[in-house]
Amino acid sequence: MEEYLNINRNVFKRLRRLAAFLARNFFRLQIDGLENVPKVGPFIISPVHRSNVDFFLTSTLSDLQVCFMAKDSLWKNKTLGKFLNKMGTFGVSRGKPDRESLKTSEWVLNQKDVLVVFPEGTRQQGDRVEDIFEGAAFLSIKCQAPIVPVGIAGSELAMPKGSKIIKPVKINIVVGEPISPPKIESGERVKRSMISSFTNDIQRELQNVYDKSREKRKERLGLPD
Repeated sequence: MEEYLNINRNVFKRLRRLAAFLARNFFRLQIDGLENVPKVGPFIISPVHRSNVDFFLTSTLSDLQVCFMAKDSLWKNKTLGKFLNKMGTFGVSRGKPDRESLKTSEWVLNQKDVLVVFPEGTRQQGDRVEDIFEGAAFLSIKCQAPIVPVGIAGSELAMPKGSKIIKPVKINIVVGEPISPPKIESGERVKRSMISSFTNDIQRELQNVYDKSREKRKERLGLPD
């Protein structure tokens, strides 16, 4: 699996430092709750998803190796695909079960790295976190890796869905406290009822941090409620 991803951890670290510098200066990024990000893995970062810049922003939240799922169509460009693999990004097929991506996700977490999973799937619009996919909950329970919910406010204005231009708007992030998954024994089957219940917990906490991030941004800009 390491050979499949061909991760270059040193290059990733350098690019992450560059991403953090750009985020602070271009988006004037403000992060609340950064102390909630665990210092050691494995854990899953689960952000709201309103813009493609969310990938860029969440890569700066941890000093550990951060791996992403991304739509498999990006690998149609072989050069881009090789680069993404080196950065720890791997493809996932949308709209259907993808056992290979789940297998890769489990490998990442078993390596005690960080996995970013957008529970909403594709980019969404609006202030509400609607029904989310169960993949994050399943992986969290299966690998006993906590979920770190992340609210991002302003990214939809920096790069709206369909836009190819990135605007220098202020962005606020709120990182919630890690959510521990239900305990299971090694080799124990993950029950459907357990996944469903934990997914609801994740959705509730994701809405909470998203609301807080939007409130922080409004306060910062002096906007009315």
